[in-house]
Amino acid sequence: MKINFAGALQRLVKQGMQPLVADQIRKELVITYRNANDKIDIFSLQDPDYDYTEPVQMENVDLTQLCSASVFAEKLWNVRNLYGTIKEICRAFGSIEVLEQYGNYMRLRVSRQDKTIG
Repeated sequence: MKINFAGALQRLVKQGMQPLVADQIRKELVITYRNANDKIDIFSLQDPDYDYTEPVQMENVDLTQLCSASVFAEKLWNVRNLYGTIKEICRAFGSIEVLEQYGNYMRLRVSRQDKTIG
């Protein structure tokens, strides 16, 4: 099954997803499809100033604007879980530092007064 990735991202933002989180999904899709065998047109997704409010044609979509629904769902699930975890850690510790991120892995640093958990 294939979905229109631009329309799906736009719909997520309209439903209240933070653009920062949607942007992470967009970046993950670019990384996934940059070297994939599927001929997906990721040119529009590569723009760092991607506009989530720009109208997206939902009917008669070019087939190169479609990506695997399972890949999109995986990216969505990973990002929601990662940022949900970060949100909870921020509630407990006040602030965090993201040291690095690779796909569904993040290395964080949180500090609490004179102690640090890495």
